[in-house]
Amino acid sequence: MGQPPPLILPDTGEATLLTEAAMAEWWHALGRKTINFRGRIWEEVRPGGYFQPIHPLARLHKEEISRPRWWAWGYRAALADDSLAIANATLPTQLLANISDYDLSLLPPRRRTYLRGCYKDAQIVRLDRKILEDQGYEVTCSSIQRTGYLSVPTREDFMRTLRADFVRPEVVVLGGLVNGRLGGYIVGYAIEHTAYIERVLVASEFLDYNITTGVVYQFTQMCRRNAAIREMVYGLNSREDEKLCQFKDNMRFPVVQVPSRIYLNSLMSQYVRWRQPHVHYRMTGLP
Repeated sequence: MGQPPPLILPDTGEATLLTEAAMAEWWHALGRKTINFRGRIWEEVRPGGYFQPIHPLARLHKEEISRPRWWAWGYRAALADDSLAIANATLPTQLLANISDYDLSLLPPRRRTYLRGCYKDAQIVRLDRKILEDQGYEVTCSSIQRTGYLSVPTREDFMRTLRADFVRPEVVVLGGLVNGRLGGYIVGYAIEHTAYIERVLVASEFLDYNITTGVVYQFTQMCRRNAAIREMVYGLNSREDEKLCQFKDNMRFPVVQVPSRIYLNSLMSQYVRWRQPHVHYRMTGLP
């Protein structure tokens, strides 16, 4: 048998970079809390005072790192090479470390087949607000009900998130259309030299179209075209979800333990480790 024809990608453009200030504007529109501290913007990621940089994989120098608020019960930050001596934890990150090399040849044969099928049967496009306003809520609810991640939003909450996602033109929203119907979508962005997959939502009835494979690959290629972007993050390691971990690994986002500095109030650390051991692992990298 001959080689399959080259994969021709749709033209969805090139990813452009957010600044920290622009990202904070987006985060505020989403209702997330940020503060300025030692020249960086930090986010309160857990209630009551647990912080991380708004750009989570920014490699900070030791002089940039401390408790952002005196009352904070914790913080974490990835470390620059010159500050690795203060590392006391890791961030277990699903990380594509060299995006410039990422193409079809890196994927396992079955994943390449799924990707070709997706591009054949679905149209991967950059979405505007209109189609998400019309069809996005049903896709979002279907995806969340299936996976059990997060809570199903009200339509009002969904619309608030939708409006926020279009506050900044640098935010990428790609979707997979099947005969004009929205089957799933991805929201991603890039800051400094790192791109992030913020969320991927696919309706259950469209799972056979492998839209997740298609939109993740397409977003990666958009970022690859920008020479400033060197790596991509597909979330922290959800070790309790074997299928999700296997998918990310298939897409060549292995778990990388990124050296970090963490502070946790001892009582809170014990509490989180007892009640939510997987969350504690994602905070510290400790088993």
